[in-house]
Amino acid sequence: MGIFWSTSVDDGFNGIEMTTFSIEDAVFEGKNGIIVSIRVTPSAKKNEVTGYDNWRKRINVNVSQSPEDGKANKQLTAFFRSLFPEGTSIRIIAGKKTRDKRLTVEGIGIETVQKVLLRLMDE
Repeated sequence: MGIFWSTSVDDGFNGIEMTTFSIEDAVFEGKNGIIVSIRVTPSAKKNEVTGYDNWRKRINVNVSQSPEDGKANKQLTAFFRSLFPEGTSIRIIAGKKTRDKRLTVEGIGIETVQKVLLRLMDE
């Protein structure tokens, strides 16, 4: 059974449109931990999970650091570490030089990762 999230979006033409996605499109079990697919916006005002990109099947994340010299990547992993219990390991496994990234989360279960990210997308 999947965990679903819905949001209302004004499409600018026909009024309000409801978008639904399954969190399992972006957060799933991998060989070495939980895989989280994200799209990063560097140089933002603050670090935050901002929503879901339905087309890319990725969670949108803002970080305040610029991408130069890997600063945004370092801040991204630190931000994700702060979201989960102490001892959770976060690593970028794909996309170190692009905005589209894949992280591994090790040390906690998939249900915890999904619930934390859904809660943040709902704020």
